[in-house]
Amino acid sequence: MNKKNPLFSYLVLILFQLLLLALFNLTSLIRDLGIFGVNNLAQFTWSLSLLLVLLTAYTAILFHNYSLKEKKAVKEKTILEALKCIRQLLDTVRIQRHDFVQHVQTAYGLLEMEQFDEARKYLSEIFGSLVIHEELIKIRNYEILALLLTKIAQAESKEIKLQILAETDLAQFFLPAAQVNVILGNLIDNALEAVTGLDSAKKTVYLNIDEDIENYTFTVTNFGPLIKKPLLERIFEKGFTTKEKGKGLGLYSVKQTLEKLDGHIKVISEEEEGTIFQVTLPKGEK
Repeated sequence: MNKKNPLFSYLVLILFQLLLLALFNLTSLIRDLGIFGVNNLAQFTWSLSLLLVLLTAYTAILFHNYSLKEKKAVKEKTILEALKCIRQLLDTVRIQRHDFVQHVQTAYGLLEMEQFDEARKYLSEIFGSLVIHEELIKIRNYEILALLLTKIAQAESKEIKLQILAETDLAQFFLPAAQVNVILGNLIDNALEAVTGLDSAKKTVYLNIDEDIENYTFTVTNFGPLIKKPLLERIFEKGFTTKEKGKGLGLYSVKQTLEKLDGHIKVISEEEEGTIFQVTLPKGEK
């Protein structure tokens, strides 16, 4: 079995079975032509039938094993993404704790010197950077909230603004958070990378979270380089990438996870609207 390209091996097996099936159908013609005796023909037909059954069973087992392997790979990818988010969140907490101590010491020093206006200005600058977090206060799905806080810190480290508008608290969102975070994490990462090289005024990524009666909608928008229309149909293919060092697994993982969760994704890349990835997911059952 070709381990590098198992699908090719499966195709060869199927074609071989079709060949045997065609040969099996020719036995009546062989009988009429009298090439084999009746006994020899019966033995040949029985042997051919047995071989077909065994090959069919073998092929079915191979396909089953291949399916399990693919599911395991997606599951491992999901776990790695979750661990990555946890690691990033821990790093963010450490950095914020260190920064908080520095800010308190600075503010205390200004107050001790009775530089009240300077202290007020300094504290205003600090709290001004927290305005973006106000939209997150209403979110009650803490796994997704943790991811978003991590992505905000990641964006800030690249001098990118991640602007989040939450029209829902996600309280009725019962799908596995680890899998949802794979979708959101990859889409936000791609958007951040798309605007990295832009002027500071354009280095903004927008995330809108909304809901209706049955679904939640997550919309990620950026105004980086557009995706050409011929590529829009291929961006979810395994191994396809437009990045120099990309592996083509991010959006493929998004697509695979969406299919598992019965979700849908819509992609728009236009000059005026920017590049939009809109994900629709069912609320799920508790």
